[in-house]
This record gives sequence, structure tokens and C-alpha cells, in this order.
Amino acid sequence: SQKKIKITEPQLWWPHNIGKPHIYEFEFFLMQNDLVLDHKKQVYGLHTVRLNSEGANFQVIVNGYPIYCKGANYVPPDMMYPRLINKDFYPPKSIQSLLDDAVESNFNMLRVWGGGQYESD
Repeated sequence: SQKKIKITEPQLWWPHNIGKPHIYEFEFFLMQNDLVLDHKKQVYGLHTVRLNSEGANFQVIVNGYPIYCKGANYVPPDMMYPRLINKDFYPPKSIQSLLDDAVESNFNMLRVWGGGQYESD
């Protein structure tokens, strides 16, 4: 079954250097009588994103406002993924250091290289 959730006066998520990235944490329980069968936490920023490609435009619209996208292609720094998440083996260009570099460079968008893997949140 489906349930609708209403958030009164929601705070929207905005990209880096555009506005505050408001985040909501949702917690879901699948129950039968008083027994919890499953449980999931989900972190989510409420936003809309669309691409305006009418005519000569190629414009990203976030929450109804056009934004200037500044970013780069993200390529995994090591094809051996376990080395990147192992705290004992922390290469100089770890995932976290690459993301820190992107923030320091005022990027607000990263394109994930098609041959890479999807990173965790």
C-alpha cells in the first residue's frame, strides 16, 4: 500500500553556493500488528530539477530557477574500490579528498564518468 506524506512549509535543497542544502531524514517501518518486519532510513533533499533545452538553450533549472553549473567529470581515483573505503589504506586522492577539492573549487555539479561505479551517499 502507499501512504502520502505532507510536509507543511518545506525547506528546499539547493546546490552548493546557490542556497542552503536542506536535508530531511525519513524513517519507515514495515509492521505487522506490533512486530517490525523491516526498517529503513532515507535522507533526502526536496527539490525539482529539469533541463531547458528549447531552441538554443541548455539550461539546468533547480526549484524553478536557472543555475550556472560549474563542475567536472568524476572518475574513480582507483579501480580497486575496497582500497578507497578502507580506513587503513587511505590514498592521497581518496573519494573524500576529491569531493573536498570540488567544494573548495566552488563546483555545484559533478558528472559521474559512465565507466565508473555509483558511489554511496
